Amino acid sequence: MDFQVEVDGMPVTNGTKKPWECAYNPVGKSGGFLFRDKAGIWRRRDTTLTRLMLKANGLNGAVKKGEDISEVDQAIKWIIQNNEVDFAMPLAGYRAGLVTFNERRVLVTRERQMLKADHRPWPTLKKFLTELLGEDALEHHMGWWQWARKSIRGDQVLPGQAMVYVGKSGVGKSWLQKQTTKLLGGDMPGKPFNYMTGKTTFNSDLFLATHLMIEDEFANMDMRGRREFGARLKELVVNETVPCHAKGVDAIMLKPKWRVSVSLNDEEEHLQVLPPLEPSILDKLMLFMCNVPTFPYDLSTEEGWQQWDAVVEDELPGLAHAIDSFKIPTRLQNSRYGVKPYHAKAITHREAEASIEEKLMHIIDHDLPMVTSEPYWEGRSLDLERELSAGHMPSCLQTRKLFQWNGACGTYLGRLAKKYPTRITKRCVRGTNQFRITLPKKT
Repeated sequence: MDFQVEVDGMPVTNGTKKPWECAYNPVGKSGGFLFRDKAGIWRRRDTTLTRLMLKANGLNGAVKKGEDISEVDQAIKWIIQNNEVDFAMPLAGYRAGLVTFNERRVLVTRERQMLKADHRPWPTLKKFLTELLGEDALEHHMGWWQWARKSIRGDQVLPGQAMVYVGKSGVGKSWLQKQTTKLLGGDMPGKPFNYMTGKTTFNSDLFLATHLMIEDEFANMDMRGRREFGARLKELVVNETVPCHAKGVDAIMLKPKWRVSVSLNDEEEHLQVLPPLEPSILDKLMLFMCNVPTFPYDLSTEEGWQQWDAVVEDELPGLAHAIDSFKIPTRLQNSRYGVKPYHAKAITHREAEASIEEKLMHIIDHDLPMVTSEPYWEGRSLDLERELSAGHMPSCLQTRKLFQWNGACGTYLGRLAKKYPTRITKRCVRGTNQFRITLPKKT
């Protein structure tokens, strides 16, 4: 669909004799006529201005003798009947023009170019990134960047894991996120935190960005909040189509070319806002423990920042070239995400130690020997919950906090049975799960 305008079967031309292009979007307050300017951007105009522009292109605004409507009104009618679209917006990662999603016509009103690659040295950035992430982690990151740039350039939407950066304040986590925004073709990243945590149901602004960035925005979240956050994170990573919902307009299903990143300080309370690192989420995350790199300039001074910014601007096209030409090693290749996920052991070990399951295991080892003199305990999860929550048990208050929702004890015991099969076993007896817990030897 070229959106050209015709009157009596003849195209309306502009001053350069090229066909005049105009579309019509009837949706809500944002509806109206859209025409493509010399820069290739589709700009919205109201009916009055559209009429003036048609007159400027040579059409007669007066009704000729023997005619019912003027040439301008014929053109307006033709545009509405032939060039109507269901939605018009800047959709990041797509070229300007018509895109069809589930038989809904979307006019992409502008496109953003990715940072152009240039075969030039990038020694300062290479040293900095290697120190920040580590050599092995940087290989994963290069593959992830490459897969993202390939998705934005191509016609197929390629999924990519969400990146999680953990480290001390000031090491360069946010800086790395901002460079990803530049590498993926954007002026500003999308800010999805309010949408992901249910503070708003409107998310149309996110479709203006290819990079969705969460930067130390967390407040303390309980387990339910963490799991809801994890579900939204998986939705952004895995779902091919996502509802785009703007105020006053019905939602439309689109295929965004998103990449997601999260940065966290390495304090325990910050790590605990991440969703539990279970197998269903781990393959959709990259977990990087960021080290303290050596900055080549004194960033406590304005001059140091100017020098650093100049080097980054000069070397970033070289990094883009290295990303595009990077050959992902066979050992790191992944058919779904392009590159296998990277999980820093420093993060997974700390999360495991602080997980609810581990807390329950500590309570079991400490309190359960008070319940039985046998080297083991057997019963249903409901029985265990009742015994550990009893007021005379040393950890009863902590236990009650763990079991705040129905079925929590059985769920946690099931996970512990998988993690510690020699300590905890589960079997079904007459339709009910029975657990056998081997207690620690008394010293």
